[in-house]
Amino acid sequence: MKKTIFLAVQIIIWTTLNLKLETLNCFAQAPQSLKYQGVARDNVGNALSNKNISLKITITSGLLPGLPVYSETHQDTTNEFGLFNLEVGKGTVALGNFNAISWGTNQHNIKIEMDPAGGTAYQSMGETQLLSVPY
Repeated sequence: MKKTIFLAVQIIIWTTLNLKLETLNCFAQAPQSLKYQGVARDNVGNALSNKNISLKITITSGLLPGLPVYSETHQDTTNEFGLFNLEVGKGTVALGNFNAISWGTNQHNIKIEMDPAGGTAYQSMGETQLLSVPY
């Protein structure tokens, strides 16, 4: 009976230590992009339905207006409601490296610019602080 209890305790201790050691080998991975969704509108406020648009996304660092650390462009087509979806970090890079952004060292912001004609005559849609970042 004592041998059985001793063996059971050894198995529990061994399993517990093994699980703790295994969790030490786990590392969190930051996502390599951010989802972004918006509605494209004209200067009067009407949704740009089923239109080819171009967007320039800039990640800035520091208090608003921040200093650019990363920028990319996207070509997208809106749906019938003017809705578009992007993955920031997977566009055509214009400045920097998305994977090299030091998310934990400073406040970061996202600046959106759009050309409703699909070209490169971007107009600023605004810049706002990112409250949750992928680090």
